[in-house]
Amino acid sequence: MTGLARHRRGQCYRQLRAVYRHDQPVDGRGDAEKILESFHTFPVHEVARLGRSLRAWRTQFLAYFDTGGANNGGTEAIDLIVEKILRLAHRFPTPPTTHPARRWQAQALANQTRAPLHNEEPDFRSPGKVRSLSVTTRIPAGPPA
Repeated sequence: MTGLARHRRGQCYRQLRAVYRHDQPVDGRGDAEKILESFHTFPVHEVARLGRSLRAWRTQFLAYFDTGGANNGGTEAIDLIVEKILRLAHRFPTPPTTHPARRWQAQALANQTRAPLHNEEPDFRSPGKVRSLSVTTRIPAGPPA
């Protein structure tokens, strides 16, 4: 990344942060709408991607200014902490990370097959599964004795 691109990315970062520092939500909303109209066409890739994300979340982004700055960030943070505690208490594994090596390890663990029991054989139609062997008995033809 060139120095100019890094500088322009920093300007956009400061511009976005400044939206939340206005005393009146109306002023911040005007700046937020300018950001929504300009960031998605910005020549720096990261800023353009942020602009597309903000446009997809336009209603939620602008709702911050309609409600006088009210949001549920604190509630969401507490909910995430409670979910993590419950997951650890029940010994559930943490979700796999986005790192490719960790994702590969999680997939390898998920795809492990268990050894078939004595009355099962591997199901070659769907790898990693087993099917029970059914025992069929022949009923002799003819009248009952």
